[in-house]
Amino acid sequence: MQNQVQISFHGFDHTDAVERNIRERVTKLDKMFHRITACRVVVEAEHHDDVNTAVRDLFSTMERRLKDYVRRRWHDARHRPADQPLDS
Repeated sequence: MQNQVQISFHGFDHTDAVERNIRERVTKLDKMFHRITACRVVVEAEHHDDVNTAVRDLFSTMERRLKDYVRRRWHDARHRPADQPLDS
């Protein structure tokens, strides 16, 4: 990852275990797609009773979305005419 991971806790006491869990999951995403430039995670207690379940669900969703993005990008690049630039 090109930039540091930013983790904020709102209405929830910071715990090293939760932060470590988040950083491990961000590292996994970064291994899937090394062009991630930044990651900001905000942990808010008001939405979930169990923060570990919330983190798991969040990163499962992000992993699925990232896989879909990479798959679409790979598919588009393979089916692009040779004279067409990648960013068009």
